[in-house]
Amino acid sequence: MWGTGAGRKLLAEVSDGAERAGFHWTAGWAQRRLARSITNHADPGSTTPHEALSLLERAVDNFSRMGEITFTLVAFLTTSAALTALRDLATAAQLRAAAHEHVRRLGLRTEVLESLSMTSPTEPPAMPTPHPDEQAAPDRPLSLRDMTALAFDRTR
Repeated sequence: MWGTGAGRKLLAEVSDGAERAGFHWTAGWAQRRLARSITNHADPGSTTPHEALSLLERAVDNFSRMGEITFTLVAFLTTSAALTALRDLATAAQLRAAAHEHVRRLGLRTEVLESLSMTSPTEPPAMPTPHPDEQAAPDRPLSLRDMTALAFDRTR
């Protein structure tokens, strides 16, 4: 349903309404879900993943405002998929590795967050396997602020 025009319109309405009302978690969920749908249904070479990145930046902000670390990390994993769709594989891999390091340090299971970043079994994530040189160093992982700058830096 979310991949249809009506589903996307509903998600956009939920996102906007929730932000206006100050319901940050709901806004973040709708933004992340809409971004994933856009990324999953983008034509090759399309610029629509850029739309997804804008939504994901808002989702990360909304989840962060709530102190919601789990879904902030899920949004970063979804951002990795959008960056992959844009063929920014190095940044996608670095972001994904940093998210996985935070998950590990929090004692969470990576596969649970990976499954949350997916939209449905028919829409698998397009996640690259990180190159060992691109993984976050275990003694100095990227902070959430650094991850945000990496993911949404418009100067790349």
